[in-house]
Amino acid sequence: MNSASNGRAALAFLTPALLVMIVSGVVPVGFVAFYAVHDTFAGNDFIFVGAKWFEQVLSSPAFYAALAKSMGFSALALAVQIPLGIYVALRMPASGALASVLIVLMAIPLLTPTIVVGYLWKAMTLPKAGILFE
Repeated sequence: MNSASNGRAALAFLTPALLVMIVSGVVPVGFVAFYAVHDTFAGNDFIFVGAKWFEQVLSSPAFYAALAKSMGFSALALAVQIPLGIYVALRMPASGALASVLIVLMAIPLLTPTIVVGYLWKAMTLPKAGILFE
């Protein structure tokens, strides 16, 4: 086969996957854009509000305080996680039984859904019952 027919064959195999990726990316973004400029009540009664909600949010000092807090948390998390991850990766044994055990132990947090982690943090930070405020 020549390179032109190889290219056509590759395109024929990639096209279904690309279409699925485009549809699964574009359709949700379209719904988000629609719901961002419409208000809805019970049922399918959509009322166009335009940029009113964006103006309210962007003019709120609470939004900027929350944004700063989120950015600070993200920066702190990255400042800890990246060096720690590099250190652990460099200290991992390349082979053997210990390597297998350590890989399994490090994979366990990946199996915990993100929502569970969020609920655990919420429970730990409760003012009267959380362990962080004892």
